[in-house]
Amino acid sequence: MVTYFMINIESNDKIILSIQLAYH
Repeated sequence: MVTYFMINIESNDKIILSIQLAYH
């Protein structure tokens, strides 16, 4: 569970960056 959460954080960073670029 913790490992999945850590991996998810790394993935979310890229997803958030993509969303931010899309909304600019």
